Amino acid sequence: MSSVRARRLLWVVLMVALPVPMLGLETGWVPVIRLLLLGGATAGIALQGPDDLSLLFTGMFLGQAALWGLLQWWVARSLASRLPSFAPLALAGTLLVAALFPIYQTPYSADRAASSILQILE
Repeated sequence: MSSVRARRLLWVVLMVALPVPMLGLETGWVPVIRLLLLGGATAGIALQGPDDLSLLFTGMFLGQAALWGLLQWWVARSLASRLPSFAPLALAGTLLVAALFPIYQTPYSADRAASSILQILE
């Protein structure tokens, strides 16, 4: 696997599966994709009737997603150039299998405090 493909694979898997700290009114550990989903939902609300609170939440979610996304891109770039060719696939597979278990602490969820990636995306 080329280092470019390994970097892209690792970055996408990190964005989808790696729990990162979420800060705000409530805290938790969620993947970046959850921050993007929440940011998109609050951006839709802000477009309908912009007020200070909806703009604050939109900026909070999308800002954290951008910060963690850039950090994960740097990590993926660093790992892809240093790991042997099979290691990115093994790491990606391990993260995706772990994401199937309820490892995420998800605030703003009505159903559960701990979720798997499938429950986050439902």
